[in-house]
Amino acid sequence: MHTGPPEPASGRRLPHVSALDGIRALAVLAVMLFHGGVTRAQGGFIGVDVFLVLSGFLITTLLFRELHSTGGIAFKDFWLRRARRLLPALFLVLLAVALFGAFVATDDEALGLRGDLLGSLFYVQNWRLVLSGQSYFAQFGAPSPLRHMWSLAIEEQWYVVWPLLFFGIVKVARRDTKIVALITLALAAGSALLMAVLSTPGGDVSRVYYGTDTRAQALLIGAALAIVLSRGTVLERPSAVAITQVLGLGGLAFLAWVTMEHSETWTRFYRGGLSMVAVAAAAVIAGAMTRAGPVPRILAIPPLPAIGLISYGLYLWHWPVYVLLSPARTGLEGNRLLVVRIGVSFVIAIVSFVVVERPIREQRLRWVRGRNLWIPVASATTAVAVLALSASGASARTRSDLEAIQSAAARAADQHPARGATKVLVAGDSVAFTLTFGGLPRSMRREITLPGVVRLGCGLLTGTLLEGNRRGESQEKCSNWPSEYAAGVRKNRPDLALLLIGAWEVIDHSIDGRVYRVGTPAMEALLRNRLDVARRTLTAEGARLVMLTTPCFSPVQRDLGAFGESQRADPKRVRWLNGVWRRYVRDHPNVTLLDLDAHACPDGRYAAKIHGVVMRTDGVHFTEAGARLMWRWLAPELLRIAGAGS
Repeated sequence: MHTGPPEPASGRRLPHVSALDGIRALAVLAVMLFHGGVTRAQGGFIGVDVFLVLSGFLITTLLFRELHSTGGIAFKDFWLRRARRLLPALFLVLLAVALFGAFVATDDEALGLRGDLLGSLFYVQNWRLVLSGQSYFAQFGAPSPLRHMWSLAIEEQWYVVWPLLFFGIVKVARRDTKIVALITLALAAGSALLMAVLSTPGGDVSRVYYGTDTRAQALLIGAALAIVLSRGTVLERPSAVAITQVLGLGGLAFLAWVTMEHSETWTRFYRGGLSMVAVAAAAVIAGAMTRAGPVPRILAIPPLPAIGLISYGLYLWHWPVYVLLSPARTGLEGNRLLVVRIGVSFVIAIVSFVVVERPIREQRLRWVRGRNLWIPVASATTAVAVLALSASGASARTRSDLEAIQSAAARAADQHPARGATKVLVAGDSVAFTLTFGGLPRSMRREITLPGVVRLGCGLLTGTLLEGNRRGESQEKCSNWPSEYAAGVRKNRPDLALLLIGAWEVIDHSIDGRVYRVGTPAMEALLRNRLDVARRTLTAEGARLVMLTTPCFSPVQRDLGAFGESQRADPKRVRWLNGVWRRYVRDHPNVTLLDLDAHACPDGRYAAKIHGVVMRTDGVHFTEAGARLMWRWLAPELLRIAGAGS
């Protein structure tokens, strides 16, 4: 995220445009509100795309001016300026996060942190996220405090490649501005086309969301704008000024509409939507560059320019601050927590800008003035420090993907139970998995064994998830749960079957062209039908069925893959769902209901901590410590039910 005044090129400095700082401010605030879970900023992640367009515009403008004035590009000087601008603040963040992982973070929060630190240091975090398959697991366990570094990795890769590519394009085009612009736009179109081809409606979008090749379209659209405006007289004509103001206002309106009305699961984002966002951002930039008219006046309204100056630090620091200042640590939730997080982020970003970023960029410090050796020395020192601080414990382990977790669950299920132990077959979704896998205290494992047929990401419903009129992920992959439940029953012949669902049933669905809304008789009838199938399947070998009420949810961070979390966090929906479970059990005396919701959510409210134990760092899934606490109550209840039925 390029911030601050543009840098000198060949003895020249691009004039400082306050309106561009205003664009940066709006972009970073949108991202911060999105990550804070603000409902009216569910599309705030497009602030990243605005930054990318702006970076493409500014960097290409600098390169074009240098090429025009000197006939070449001083690549080394360009990269050194980038290093002075970006690295000092990055090093501070990485060291702070490494210290957090070593001394403050829970195992859940520290998991995989070493890889994230190195991925961020070498600007490859976006490809690390792609290759590690982190999509659904963006909301499985605590989020990484460095997950947001993917966008900075894309920008840095751009800074390395684009000057060389741009120089080559200019040479091939023989400095014909129109041809250079057309080639750049063709590359942008190719990037957008690749995103459309690789994206699958309802499928995993992590590849196209994080890929440098698919996200380059925003940078290239910004670069094309810089080339078009490279002739200084373009924006001096009254007609051009009027057109850019109209387009700029339209761009602002479009970006605001996308931010407030669309989430990351809007499939059009990956089939032209992000291209439209980039074009709208380019229109706003063009309007801001006129220096007169409503667009620059709006963007220069205080304190937007001041926020824009520190936007790089705000982007770097806000997400680690959000992770650190969790509900469990602060005792705060909702808007109060968000205000504290944003306030702390601003304080740190201001200090970083005043004490570190600006002095080093402007070479005010004696040890950096005219010297470049500090860059490799500081890089190596940071690398050694983060490796040392993350050399052991959860930080050194990788974040398990779906296949690894399922394999671990299968190994646990295959362990021979102790003689005389009560077999409890656990069925359900990922919440059931985290309650079960690793949660049963060792002292109880001689009395209870827990084979499982849990399906991560699946409840009892199929079809497509709905959030209002927006369509999310298809649940058709879950349609074989009855056969998997039946296979688990035949293999284990359990004494009890324990069913925990609700994380997906609390979300609206579209099934076979019909919409089912939570709270309606149609949805209740559908759920009862699915419960009938589950009951007959799980009790086929004589086991007694025990259902758990669905615990309340309170997602605490926004991230890619968080579709439906606003519905999941709605207490009215969870209460209605638990009412369905209670009515079903009342009509089926051979089914027992145990109130997990009452124990996980005392006083009817989500609790980040209970008796000092961190329960659910992501507001959905149980930590191992939280699961063990629940089993202190649950295990005796299950043994009582098993004993009564024998």
